[in-house]
Amino acid sequence: GVFHDIGKVLIGDLALLEKNRQFTDQDMERMEDHVLLGFAFLVGAGFLFSAHVMVRHHRFKKKNPYPRYLPSLPPHWVVREDGFTYHARLLALADSFDALMTRNNDRNGNEPLSPEEKRRIYLDENGDQAELIASLMSAGILDFDTTPA
Repeated sequence: GVFHDIGKVLIGDLALLEKNRQFTDQDMERMEDHVLLGFAFLVGAGFLFSAHVMVRHHRFKKKNPYPRYLPSLPPHWVVREDGFTYHARLLALADSFDALMTRNNDRNGNEPLSPEEKRRIYLDENGDQAELIASLMSAGILDFDTTPA
């Protein structure tokens, strides 16, 4: 999880990285590059497992999943593709949770979100992962009643 956005540092556009309003289509297209840049960096650094999990986690986005084409798994890992998918799902859920919990206001920048609203949004956006979310919640990993410092 620590490496999931490492490719953002390789984009080299600080203004884009600091943007806190709605991204344009052009912004999204540029930001999508961070996944393959991060993949290449992690492979080069020898973090093959992390690279393949990281590159797959954006495939679980509901709108416009990316990258369009996934790098192939090494032949000896193909039999474990379900494991990479499972870890990528976990990473996508953690990424989504972190983004929601660190956002203080609704998507329009208005009222602060209550824990109940955050929980509803999270479940609405990730409803196809309900069983995994229920497991993470029962384990105390997803806690909507805490506010990050």
